[in-house]
Amino acid sequence: MDPEIDRVTIAGNAGTGKTFMTLAAAFQQTLDAKRFERIVFTRAPIPMGEDIGFLPGTEEEKMSPWMGAFHDNMDNLLRNEEGESSWDNGATRQLIGSRVQIRSPSFMRGRTLNDTFLIIDEAQNFTPKQLKSLVTRAGRNTKIVCLGK
Repeated sequence: MDPEIDRVTIAGNAGTGKTFMTLAAAFQQTLDAKRFERIVFTRAPIPMGEDIGFLPGTEEEKMSPWMGAFHDNMDNLLRNEEGESSWDNGATRQLIGSRVQIRSPSFMRGRTLNDTFLIIDEAQNFTPKQLKSLVTRAGRNTKIVCLGK
């Protein structure tokens, strides 16, 4: 949350809340405090088992199978006191979708991310060269959070 810190690394075992806390901080700083224009969420699309082959659709649709953690955490972040989530609400998804970009790391080369809260999830799955190419995308007023084990 410190505006003076532009790179954060969070390490921990699965299920310890790394993604949840990072998304909460990202939304607070982007939607509430308006320190950033957008949130960019990326992770390596590495299957656990056999590859399922070609996936049709847009970049975000192709990344969807690897974004289960993102969707689970959004569902939990948007729960009210009664336990109901507004994540399934189309208006909520549209509002958040206008400020959150889910991007494949393969298509980040050549971009400069200004005024961006960049979340690199499952960073341990990247090679040092891949991670460096993501970190060097940071431009003016960009915070990078690397999550992993």
